[in-house]
Amino acid sequence: MVFTDVGANEIRDWLAGGAATAPTHFGVGDDNTAETKADTALANELTTDTIDTDSTSDKQVEYTWTLLSTEQNSQSLKEVGLFNAAAAGDMFTRATHATVAKTSSIEVRYKIRVRLVN
Repeated sequence: MVFTDVGANEIRDWLAGGAATAPTHFGVGDDNTAETKADTALANELTTDTIDTDSTSDKQVEYTWTLLSTEQNSQSLKEVGLFNAAAAGDMFTRATHATVAKTSSIEVRYKIRVRLVN
């Protein structure tokens, strides 16, 4: 998983007193092109949906989202991202993963933990 330059700049703007929008959505896609910090979108987005939960603890925030058994069936899921809007939002993170052949018999739960290190 990478934290994108766009996501880092969103946090930079907030620290400088500017307007910033926190992550609100997960996106999932079917392309496994290696992620880079320069990414601004998923390589081939299939769907975007609102984050189910977010929680904070010492120097970290964790976001979770579940792709339901009724969603994206017959798709090969390979990438996930964290965005601050349903469409045309800033992508904070992007990760590729082993292919998940999505069927109606499974739900897929994504969890992204952002940890601040110092």
